[in-house]
Amino acid sequence: MDLNQLQIFAAIAEHQSFTKAASQLQMDKSTVSTKLSKLESKLGDEAVGLLRISAAYAFSRFFITQLIQPFMEQNPQVEVELIFGNDNVDLVGQQIDVALRLDIRSMGLKDSNLVARKFISTEAGLFCSPSYMSKLASTASGVELNEVDFIEFTIGHSFEALRQLVNN
Repeated sequence: MDLNQLQIFAAIAEHQSFTKAASQLQMDKSTVSTKLSKLESKLGDEAVGLLRISAAYAFSRFFITQLIQPFMEQNPQVEVELIFGNDNVDLVGQQIDVALRLDIRSMGLKDSNLVARKFISTEAGLFCSPSYMSKLASTASGVELNEVDFIEFTIGHSFEALRQLVNN
């Protein structure tokens, strides 16, 4: 095996960019791409193994139907384990490969060893009819959210950005 190919792979992974890796290695971008292709050919292109994904409940319905199912059909050797929950999880300790979370207050990551990528922006809100608001106002002056009846929490986005991210 050509160790230069492994060095190129490591540089691409580190910089997450062919252009930056080529610059660091003082090579043409086309040379970097060609050498990576040769490495992939030697190792095999087919993805195999277990992919553990942790996602907030808000992603569950869309995530399974629009992203995971097509991915699994294209990669039959990959076993996908989906773990849904809104709690912060120890990604390393629980061996999570990918985590999808809502960054409601733009707080970012607490662990600087992790890498976050913003793939979607949306707005969220609580809405009710004027008659329901009147009912709430007449029953209590300070209503807790866990006491309010909800119909559905939806995300008004097609997840096209995430789909493109997964397919690239």
